[in-house]
Formats: sequence, structure tokens, C-alpha cells
Amino acid sequence: MQLARAVLPGMLARDRGHIVNMASVAGLAPMGFGETYGATKAGLINFSRSLRASLRARHQVRVSAICPGFVEGTGVCADQQVSTASRRRAWSARPTSTRSCAR
Repeated sequence: MQLARAVLPGMLARDRGHIVNMASVAGLAPMGFGETYGATKAGLINFSRSLRASLRARHQVRVSAICPGFVEGTGVCADQQVSTASRRRAWSARPTSTRSCAR
């Protein structure tokens, strides 16, 4: 958000640019043991959507949020020690798609 604030004036002056935020699918659906992580990613997704809505009508500055998924056995999945079956049950409650994330 701070970087977007820093670069946005120049983009608005040129009337072009693209802000790309790295979020996560964790911001799209609840994830056990990931409350803080999921909440911050959901906030970043909503920030991206809101900023895009504010800029869309008058400027040629685009805003996107990329929402990569989890990789089995690495990173947060490995640290959680949560079974694959448990993760599938949690995610099946709310299917996600690329359209769910800000573009």
C-alpha cells in the first residue's frame, strides 16, 4: 500500500500505469491456523479492488492483485502440519476462481 501511494502520483500524471499487488488465495476463503495471514491478504485484495474502482472512471491506471495458491508440502502448508484431507474440507466450503481475485 505504501509503494502504491509512492508511485501513484507519477502514474496519474502520465495517465498510465499498472499497480500489481501480490495477495494469496488465503485472502479469498477461510484457512485454519491462518487467521492473520488470511486477513491481511483479504485486505490487500479489497484495497486493490477499491483502488481500481476509484481510478477506473477517470484514469488509465490499472490495479491488479495476483492470488497464487498453495504448493503441497512447502511453505505455509508444511509449517501447519495439517493433513491434505483437512485442507480440502476447509477449501471446499468456498470454491475460488481467478475471477474471485482482483484483476
